[in-house]
Amino acid sequence: MLLPSPTSAPVATRPSPTLRPVLPAASPPAINDDGVIYADSSPKVARRRCAFPAINDDGVIYADSFMLAPFNQGGLTVLLNLQPFIYEAGMQCGWDGWTQYAALEEQNRWVEDSASHFTGRLPGGETWYRQKIYAQGRNIHLELSLEGGGEADEIGWAEFAFYLPLPTFRNQRYLSDQSEGTYPAEYGARLLAEHLSELQLLPDHPTRNLTLRADHAISLWDAREWGSQMYMVTVSLPLDGSPLHFTLTPPPADPGPNPAALRYSRVGYLPQGTKQAVLEIDWRDSYPSLAAALERKTTGGAETVFTGEFSPALQDFWKQFAVFDFSAVSKSGEYRIVWAGGATDWFPIAPDIFINRWQNTLDFFLPFEMSHAAVDLGGGLAHGASTLDDAVAVPPDTIGADGYISYEADGAAGYVPLDVGGWFDAGDYDLNVSAQAFVVHQLALAWEEFQPPRDLHSLDVPNRRLNANQPNGVPDLLEQIEWGTRWLLSMQAADGRVFVGVVESPETYGATALPEEMTDGVPSSGDERWLFHDYHSDVNLKFVIAMSAASRVLSQTHPQLAQQARQAALRAWEYFQTHPEVYRETIYFSDWEEGREQMISAAAAELYLTQPDPAYLQTLGQFRLYFENLPTEWPAPTLSGHSGFWYAPPFLARLYPLLPEGSLKTSVRAALETAADALQELTAPAPFPLMRDWHDTEWGVSGAYANALNDAYWLGKALPERIHVADLLPAAYWLYGLHPVNDFTFVFGSGLPEPLYHYHAILHVRFGAAPASVPGALAPGIATFTESGVLYYLDQPEIYRNNEACIYDAASFLFAMLMLEQPATHHTIYLPAIWSGAS
Repeated sequence: MLLPSPTSAPVATRPSPTLRPVLPAASPPAINDDGVIYADSSPKVARRRCAFPAINDDGVIYADSFMLAPFNQGGLTVLLNLQPFIYEAGMQCGWDGWTQYAALEEQNRWVEDSASHFTGRLPGGETWYRQKIYAQGRNIHLELSLEGGGEADEIGWAEFAFYLPLPTFRNQRYLSDQSEGTYPAEYGARLLAEHLSELQLLPDHPTRNLTLRADHAISLWDAREWGSQMYMVTVSLPLDGSPLHFTLTPPPADPGPNPAALRYSRVGYLPQGTKQAVLEIDWRDSYPSLAAALERKTTGGAETVFTGEFSPALQDFWKQFAVFDFSAVSKSGEYRIVWAGGATDWFPIAPDIFINRWQNTLDFFLPFEMSHAAVDLGGGLAHGASTLDDAVAVPPDTIGADGYISYEADGAAGYVPLDVGGWFDAGDYDLNVSAQAFVVHQLALAWEEFQPPRDLHSLDVPNRRLNANQPNGVPDLLEQIEWGTRWLLSMQAADGRVFVGVVESPETYGATALPEEMTDGVPSSGDERWLFHDYHSDVNLKFVIAMSAASRVLSQTHPQLAQQARQAALRAWEYFQTHPEVYRETIYFSDWEEGREQMISAAAAELYLTQPDPAYLQTLGQFRLYFENLPTEWPAPTLSGHSGFWYAPPFLARLYPLLPEGSLKTSVRAALETAADALQELTAPAPFPLMRDWHDTEWGVSGAYANALNDAYWLGKALPERIHVADLLPAAYWLYGLHPVNDFTFVFGSGLPEPLYHYHAILHVRFGAAPASVPGALAPGIATFTESGVLYYLDQPEIYRNNEACIYDAASFLFAMLMLEQPATHHTIYLPAIWSGAS
């Protein structure tokens, strides 16, 4: 058996349905099959009980604290009190080495006759997997089969697997019909028990003890054999087409709902703007007293300065939320909220709460992510100069790891030297132009706007090394921009075409290894990573944007490199203009994207901001009607981000003050007004910002909150009467604890409550299952089980959707924190440095 490999962030954002003001379809019905009646939507409700499992229209089976929810179509997740207990379960088999339910073709999932059904065909085969799940009495029944293909020999083995997280089960006792045992703390053998008919997972914990029953078909494994920090329970699936029937029994005891929780910003609040705290309770609980008071710390204790109530705001996501708004309080000081559950810790209201919050990102996370360089930041945060043999061009029609696809593959051949610059994309080691260009652009704008002089490290390009804690007189931010620029320049062919990216072969991608161990570093030895080099117009345009911005900010410290970047941007733009536009699926770009007008406009605006050539305004003029009717709904871009087509309004906002009066400026202003209004609506606390997207957010989206702040900054500089960063401060507070599910700040190393685990391959190698993180990394944060509408954060190793920090989110966060250091009323006209070199 094999286990899943780590994956990176999602290819693109998801659609954004309208918020539902009452309990969603995923929440319990008004009456269940046992005649239990549930309360209405009033804020004062009786505690709800459902002792016997029931199923709703989304296929969620629930009973008291227990929930069995759909996951990734044919998979399942087991939750206890709305927290993932067994994060993933589902069919896997030996077809094509290892095939999991998520890879099946022609997938179909539906709910019919009080049962959840799923079917799918083995990829490229004739065998169908069928799954039926239903509740009966206290038990949940699973009926599974592989049938119709006559491919048993090719499949080899098949099973339904439950992945048990190491931190939850380690050193705990299990009990079977044959014996009892303990989940081992250290790896000793891969098979712990087999041919079981009954297995109690945690018999010493009645509120968490699940029981599996299957006739001599259950096995228990230590999945550390395959590099995963899990144990694994499997139920063998026959290969002859006969059905497998087994049962899962929920815990025998109900702990009751989660305690009511008060969510607030652990970093504090700025004196101006919205200041709120949110009371969160489970769907089956009732609100405590809604009274609340705000106290200010005094030399003698505390004084009450504001009283009010929590106002019920939303019932959704199997939760209820009520808001305490104390925006009227603006005096600097230390405060706490007193409510029915006690009192919060003291937190500041002060203008300096965001001072230096960006420094760890620049000092630690960006250096740690540097590809092709040796970095040692101390404390195990180190790696060697890696993959210095990048890369070999892939042939046509190649499907790579992590979303890379080749088509005609006519951009390069053989070995192409790409051995300098760039950053690891996330917790894995690939590099792609979409993400790298976004990072270079964000960092370049951060330098133009704020010019942080911090100089802690020195970059040694010839020796592929970052000399930590050895300043050299060059600001570290400029050296990071230089490092990204050098890799991007290597990704352009002589004719102006820009390649897509570099990734390990599927066989080696996701290996538990340090980056310097992925290849031997010797070109043409046969183990090089793969270069994807088809033409994608959006990739060329992103390159144009990044190289234009880099050429401006590097002109003083690296004039020759700046000139190279400028010329590379012009070649990429020329290639785009003289070749048919091609937009197709690849890493960070899906085939349903819309908004090419915005992508082209963003590139033309950046070029004009670098060299004010009227030709770029002529390009923009083609889109006047589009600007006047700017779309504000998915699948058009509606917020800045690294994937898909880039969002044009922040580019247009920077351009707006430089435009001459006329029809183009009028249409650009219309676009900016539309964008500002849409952003206000999208980010208005309800009770949290950006909630419109949560129902479809499979991965945490902390980066979106930083991007929303940055978009508001640019739009506010162009239209200060329309929007202001202070309007979006709840998006900043989200990163520091004002969000549902837990009290974490999603910025590692902040000195505030934070997750234990940051997923990164290097950390996984160096620290195993022990908690580890890189200061300044931004965790993705709260995600949604989209098929059941449950919000979650699982603080365990390898939970990529919650804790795999990405380089592009770090760049957005760094800009946002630098921006929030400035006085919130700061508004200046954006006049970028105009390129004075040759065009």
